[in-house]
Amino acid sequence: MPVLMRDFDSIDIRLLIVFRAVVFTGSLSKAARKLSVTPSAVSQSLSKLSKYFSHPLFTRTSNGLEPTDFAMELYGYVNSALDLLQDGVESLSDFDAANSKRRFRIAANHILDLIVLHPLARRVETFNNQLKITVNNLVEEESKIIDSLQIDNNDLCLVALKVDMKSIIQEKLLEEEMVVLGCRNNPLTKEVIDMDTYLSQRHVRYAVGQIGYKMGNALNLGYVDEREVFLDTNNPFNAMMMAQESDSLVTVSRWLWEKYGRQFDLAEVKTSFDIPKVPLYLTYLKKMEDSKANRWLRDQVKETLSKIR
Repeated sequence: MPVLMRDFDSIDIRLLIVFRAVVFTGSLSKAARKLSVTPSAVSQSLSKLSKYFSHPLFTRTSNGLEPTDFAMELYGYVNSALDLLQDGVESLSDFDAANSKRRFRIAANHILDLIVLHPLARRVETFNNQLKITVNNLVEEESKIIDSLQIDNNDLCLVALKVDMKSIIQEKLLEEEMVVLGCRNNPLTKEVIDMDTYLSQRHVRYAVGQIGYKMGNALNLGYVDEREVFLDTNNPFNAMMMAQESDSLVTVSRWLWEKYGRQFDLAEVKTSFDIPKVPLYLTYLKKMEDSKANRWLRDQVKETLSKIR
């Protein structure tokens, strides 16, 4: 009789959870991060599970841990069973915003902190001051976004990048208009400039690899290598300050400029060409689509945006 059938009652479900995380991530350290335990604890759990089945589960390779054929077959059963259990718990769990003490985790870059997350935190507090929100900084690369949901267990991501993955849902919340700024005494602020003039200027670009990078580079119009970038910074206020103190141009969100930029001695530079708007996507795991708590949080994000836009 197979070991699994002989003494199934003795298996610890936590070992199966660890096993699934390691197969999924291919790494002890990533699995440990996902489960909020130490890599040593993950290793010990794998050792116990291997002894339980009397069969090796992983081999070490240059790319991490590779599941054995036995482990991959087992993973199919374990993954289905744990997903079914999680879905059942989610569907049965009542979420009451007025009484919950839940801490939500949202990943975003700093510009979206300004646009969405500060007013969102105030809105959530009106339901219940025991509800909390943790904001985690996020570099906008597809692998980082996926890891933030699947490994770091964030409830939502707010990103400008479109992710092509079946297990992830994205809802477009808005498209952010862009504006080109220069020092107020820059003669270009008195003109309407064409593309050649725009590209011939020095530029301050902020948030490389994040939403500001897309803003500054006008998304995918091919201007990236043609501009002379005087300064890269991950802070839009530093970018505007540098533009104020130099002859450089800076391209930022119009919302950011109108909300916070008036303290800088800058003026808008009109362009004869259109700079594409930057999208904002509400991003979450498909398996959380019917989660009452996650759905409530998504609704609060949308309501917050409807009030401030």
